[in-house]
Amino acid sequence: VQTCALPIYCTDHKVVGIQYLFGVFLILGFGGVMAMLIRTNLISPGSKFVTQEIYNSLVGLHGIAMIIGMIIVATGPFGNFILPIMIGARDMAFPRLNALSWWLLFSVIPVLISSVFLGGIPTGWTAYAPLSVQAGPGMNAFIVTIVVFAISSAVAGANITATVISMRAKGMTWNRVPIFVVGATISVALAIPAFPTFMLSQIMSALDRAWGTVFYDAQFGGTGWLYAHLFWIMGHPEV
Repeated sequence: VQTCALPIYCTDHKVVGIQYLFGVFLILGFGGVMAMLIRTNLISPGSKFVTQEIYNSLVGLHGIAMIIGMIIVATGPFGNFILPIMIGARDMAFPRLNALSWWLLFSVIPVLISSVFLGGIPTGWTAYAPLSVQAGPGMNAFIVTIVVFAISSAVAGANITATVISMRAKGMTWNRVPIFVVGATISVALAIPAFPTFMLSQIMSALDRAWGTVFYDAQFGGTGWLYAHLFWIMGHPEV
């Protein structure tokens, strides 16, 4: 491991992997709290532990937190800490980009959590338009989270792909590559083209919300199907 004056400025793949693991625990912990609140509300028929609006928001926040956490749990912590060691590389191909992917992700964790105090996201984790266009300010936090998360995923995916392709130890042919490395490479290969469509869907939602564009407004020629298609181009490879 590199000797760093401050770990936050370190680009060593092991340090970044540990930071990713911390981030995963934080995200999954947040999603778990939302799950416990949901189950508490369902503890008895007709429970009024939370209002209907808050309940819907809890479901959406729980869903997106667990989805983000499980997307990065393998390629984030273990893809950074273990993958270079498995292929005999000293570090990732682009160490600074590696650190950048983590700090981009870290920067949006408080943004996602802040949606709790901004009215939440009443649309479920899929944030289907036009409901998302009509939602309160908590949806803005959701949109920012997805856009930055998509950039972070693209940077990390390109870095892992470059590392595996160009930095394998001498003599390590593709039939000798450990199965985890193959799985991680295929995973990010699916994510690189998929997540930009999710990011685009959120940018278009933001434009509809802020500037009155009509990408998802059927009355003016838009359609909610556009959102569904953009979303599931990401959703199916992610699953």
